[in-house]
Amino acid sequence: MRKFKLINSRGDTWDLNERNSFFNDPKGLGQEHKNEYEQIGTRFVKLNDGLKQKSIYGNINFSGYKEYHDFSLFSQHTPLTLEYESYEKIYIDVSIDKLEKTEMSTGWIVCPVKISGLTTFYKLARSENSGDGNTGKIYRYSYPYKYADYSTGSVEIESDSAIVSPARLTIIGPCTNPSWTHYLNGVVKTSGKVNCVIQDGHRLVVDDMKTPFEIAEYDSTGTFVQSLYQDSDFSTERFVFLGFGNNKISFSHEGDTVLSLIAEGRIEYETL
Repeated sequence: MRKFKLINSRGDTWDLNERNSFFNDPKGLGQEHKNEYEQIGTRFVKLNDGLKQKSIYGNINFSGYKEYHDFSLFSQHTPLTLEYESYEKIYIDVSIDKLEKTEMSTGWIVCPVKISGLTTFYKLARSENSGDGNTGKIYRYSYPYKYADYSTGSVEIESDSAIVSPARLTIIGPCTNPSWTHYLNGVVKTSGKVNCVIQDGHRLVVDDMKTPFEIAEYDSTGTFVQSLYQDSDFSTERFVFLGFGNNKISFSHEGDTVLSLIAEGRIEYETL
């Protein structure tokens, strides 16, 4: 049985498999492309290949008007994430574009719903090197991960998707002028550097999982301190995107302390 949950911006969850608000007859969970072709004789050349925005349809069967109202209040706290589980869990950031309100019939309010995807489907991966000789495995959603030897100052994430996927790098201070190199299956893919000094407990975050992309300093509580985009080395690519296979990210800096490193990836899929 397929299972659905919504997660709002407060971290609250709404189980769409509960009897009081059951998501029924879902459609649009597969994959679709918006391609353009040019015909040459009896052959066709693909000019453009892009994923089409996900549109998920179905009915939410509410057991009463109070349940409908409670769901409406819950979904006001955007952005929303839809958790979809068939044989494993996968996620998609969404917007509820339409939720009709019908009359109760045979004990139910059957309400057609339209949900638009703000991303494609994804799973989150996280790889960490604590900098004290120990490596830890911390992750919100299950996904294969691999840790490199601590002495290399690197972390690794395995991706089984051919879709280029965004990543977030976090370097925990103290550090001076940190730099990094991304290797995809052993080949240098990108590199980056920021000319800055990050004090003890603060962190440098290089993030292309959010829009717009960000290079910034945060304090130990996760509070934004300042943008460091202007201090980044523009001769490098700076932002890391994960590819199919082994993604190794090595770090260094000009200080004499061992770095604490975190790499997170949003591994993206057309469908599950």
